[in-house]
This record gives sequence, C-alpha cells and structure tokens, in this order.
Amino acid sequence: MKFQDMNLPQDMVDNLNSLGYIDAKDIQIETIPYALEGDDIVAKAKTGSGKTLAFLIPSMLKIDVNNKDIQILILAPTRELVSQIATETRKVARYIPNLKVTTIVGGESLTAQVTSLSKGSHIVVSTVGRIIDHLSRETIDLSKLRVVILDEADRMLDMGFRDEVEKIIRNSSRVRQTLLFSATINEKIDTLISKISTNPERINLNDTTKNQLEEIAYISKDKEQTLLEILSQREPKSTIIFCNTKIEVDRLNKLLRDRRFSCDAFHGDFTQPQRDEIFLRFANHTMPILIATDIASRGLDVEKVELIINYDIPDKRETYIHRVGRSARVDSRGVAVTIYKSNEKFKLDDIVGKVKLKRLEENIRIKPIKATMNTVVINGGKRDKIRKGDLLGVLCKDLEISPDDIGKIIINERKSFIAISARVDIKRERIKIKKRNFKFWYL
Repeated sequence: MKFQDMNLPQDMVDNLNSLGYIDAKDIQIETIPYALEGDDIVAKAKTGSGKTLAFLIPSMLKIDVNNKDIQILILAPTRELVSQIATETRKVARYIPNLKVTTIVGGESLTAQVTSLSKGSHIVVSTVGRIIDHLSRETIDLSKLRVVILDEADRMLDMGFRDEVEKIIRNSSRVRQTLLFSATINEKIDTLISKISTNPERINLNDTTKNQLEEIAYISKDKEQTLLEILSQREPKSTIIFCNTKIEVDRLNKLLRDRRFSCDAFHGDFTQPQRDEIFLRFANHTMPILIATDIASRGLDVEKVELIINYDIPDKRETYIHRVGRSARVDSRGVAVTIYKSNEKFKLDDIVGKVKLKRLEENIRIKPIKATMNTVVINGGKRDKIRKGDLLGVLCKDLEISPDDIGKIIINERKSFIAISARVDIKRERIKIKKRNFKFWYL
C-alpha cells in the first residue's frame, strides 16, 4: 500500500514522497489507521521495521501549531535514539509551518533546555531521566499532552525506568493517546501497559524481518581466533561486535587494532561527546567495525549493518533480539553470528534459540578490514544555513574532489560531517562557504 492510499492529507503525502517514502511498511499499514482513530496501541515490532513513521504520521495530525503547549511527548531509552527520532521528526514535520521540535537529554545544560521549553514546543523528544529532572524542577508542563509515545519500551524497563515512566504518565493529560512500541512483550511490559493505556489495539509484527536476517552460531575452542576468521572470511563493510562487559570491549578493541583492523570501542565509560563522534563515524561508514556493550543495542539506527557478532552470549533473550535487530533493518538483509564454546550450548539454546550451527573452514587467512573512508568536519551547520549542495560545490569545484570520493554528509546545528575517500588527502585547514571561512579538519 502506498501512503497516497492511506487517507492522509496531500501535503503530508507530498512531503513523505519527497523524502523517499512512497510505499508503507507493514507496521505502518497496521498501526496508522488505528492511531488515526485515537486508539491506544501496543505494537510488537523489531527495530528497523519502520515504526518511527508509524507513530509520527498519525501524531502529526493531532497538533495545533497555534497552541504552544507540548502536545506530543516521545520517550526513548538512549540519547542516541532520541537524536535519531528528533531528526526524523523534523523531516516528517517540515511541511507544517512554525512547528517546533525540542530535544531533551542528559549531558546538556538544563538551563538551556528550560529556556527552550519556555518559548513553547509542540513536540518533545526525550530520555526518561531528563523528563523526570524537569518534572522535579517544575520546568515542564505535560498536562496538555495529546499523545505519549514510548519507543523501545522494553529497553526502558531493562534500564530500570518503570517507576519513572509511570510518574511521567501520571503527570500527563488523562485525555491522551498512548502508543507503545517494543521489540519484546513480557510480563513487565504487560504490567506497564495495564497502568498507562486503555483497551489498546495490539499489533504483532515481530516476524516481518525474520527472513531477511540469517542467524548462525559457530562453536569455538579459541573465540579470538574464530572472531578474526569470521571477519576475514566475510569481509563485511559494517559490523557490530557485542560483548557483555566494558573490559571485554576494550580488550577486543586492542586485539583487533593490533591486528590492523579499523575499529572503535563503544560503551558507557566514554563521555557523551566521545560517544557521539564514535557513533557518527560508524553511521557514515568511515569506521567499519564497532565493538560495543549493549548500550549499542538500544536504539542505534544505522543503515546497512551487514554483520552482527555476539562475541559473548547475552544473559537475556530480549537482549539478543535487540542486538540482532541492528541488522536487516527495513528492506535490507543481514547476518547475525553467535560464537560459543562447547560448555555454552545450553545457554545458546536458551537465549539464542534455533539457529544454523556451523563450523568455519580451515586455514582461513587473516585479512585486516581497513576503513576506506575518513570523516572530515566543518565548524558550520544548519544555524549557518549550510546545505549539502553548498558542501558538494566546495568539495567538487574548489577542492577538485570527485563526487565518487564523497560519501554520506551529515549536517548538525553547529557542525557538518562528510565521509571522504581515504585516497583523498585534504591539506587545507579552512574552506570558504557562502563567502565565509570555516575551519576544516579530520575527525
């Protein structure tokens, strides 16, 4: 089904089409009609199934831009997911004049957030903890909310936020719609649902991407060697390796770097700015391997992750589902590999379930995977009215870089990030865009 056929306003459809959204995904086809009717919804759907549009499209139609009260609240478990949802929200809402979207996360100035909220905001996208901070300080008013959306609700509960979520709901309007999305539904989720929603419409599409994800397990006597062989045999362009501890992440990161693999570690000991830069390099495909704890299983939305490797088997089935959900997103295909020792077979069966059991071929030559692109940074962004066309013009015309050597371009409020082929060596420290000089450096 096309969005054109879903009884949506034409200006919304035109905007969706301009963003490349022509055909609706299964989760959108199932969810949007009920949401438009005002029903509460509980949707069980894997990450990457298209659920962000499933809750954004109907929610947008409930907004009164002449009313500056917060009307839509979107809660997500991590700062990274909040940022991704907010970016998508601004794109989907750009056809609505004067609509304001505010992001509220930890690690940023409360004072600046209070100032932003005081000027009015129609949609707030936030982590749970930071909303609680504002409620405690009475710097946010949720009493006029029309829709509350919980994305990756199971991860919120895994992080211990059940009481906080219930407090947020208690402080919101009683006349509201609640949309809850989760990759898994268990007893804890059902208890929460009973407290925050009324006769919700339940939608289960958790198996829609199953045929796009190949799940494999390799038995191993030497997990380090098996990991090296898997990477060398498959030569993936984008891989996430999951470990159960930060110590193991750092150890594997050193191991792979010592073997000349291009990789980054990613866990909670990094500062938020460091995590943002690490994630950005992985998202724009200038860093092919990310070694991470389960912080990376909570809402990281990266296109074309070819391979997921469970170096350690997680302790919960729900965690495994979130890990492998980083691949085979939307219409892409992917592979999820679990490495296990003979004494872990019971845990494999219990947590991972039924997967293909394989052995690697012998004498695989170890071939390091190297980054083929680098990230360059320009200290100018949306607030400087810089657009992709401006950057491409400077890179191609002034710096004489071939378009084939330019990859993904990400423009934030204050900075722009450009993936450029490692073959290109830019020696300038400043470039001129729209008659202004901007600093220019490698990340």
